[in-house]
Amino acid sequence: AIALGVGAATVLGATLLPAAALAGGLAATVLVYAIARGAAEGTSGASMLLAGVIVNSIAAGLITFLKTIVSPSRSQQLLRWLIGFVELPTASVLLGVAAYVAVGCAVLLADAARLNLLSLGDESAGTLGVDVRAVERRIFFASSCVVGAIVSRTGLIGFVGLIVPHAVRRLAGADHRRLLPLSLVAGAVLLTTCDLLARLSFRWLGTEPPVGAVTAVLGGPLFLALLRRSPRL
Repeated sequence: AIALGVGAATVLGATLLPAAALAGGLAATVLVYAIARGAAEGTSGASMLLAGVIVNSIAAGLITFLKTIVSPSRSQQLLRWLIGFVELPTASVLLGVAAYVAVGCAVLLADAARLNLLSLGDESAGTLGVDVRAVERRIFFASSCVVGAIVSRTGLIGFVGLIVPHAVRRLAGADHRRLLPLSLVAGAVLLTTCDLLARLSFRWLGTEPPVGAVTAVLGGPLFLALLRRSPRL
């Protein structure tokens, strides 16, 4: 849905990218949460996962529709976002993205201790004084804020957000007060390494594959290895 927001901004104008991506991310979050709450199991992990699959399928269809109605140059630009890329931003772009990221990260870090309690289960967290629904709403909003702002400028770079937290948890433990900041740093290091690998490995061919393709190729086997070592991830 973030990509759908980016696609709409591609049609309407590049200046709308961050806001459109954030709106798409928030809309997807609200829709997933609403679908999951309507399920028999409520907002369980399984119902949230299935709701996410449903929303993703709808968004993918709308993205395909957008690609058919825009000009070839805009369609190519949209395809680039769907693959994922890294480029040097201007100062204004960097400041704009940083503002969204700072707000989202501040909310996430402030709720780190409550996330530790939520990992015990909703009922246990509730008995310990955590307002589960309020924390969930804040986390959903903060995550959409961070991801929407970054994806609006980099496109969909897969597997980094999936692999890094699990790998960091194995090394540093499950305390979110450490896990969240360490995941931010480790994710940046991994993405920079993959981008450098993409730029250097294919320089002799006179081309540079998008970093999103590299993370997808490397991320699949790495995540499979994590699953084999820790089936309960």
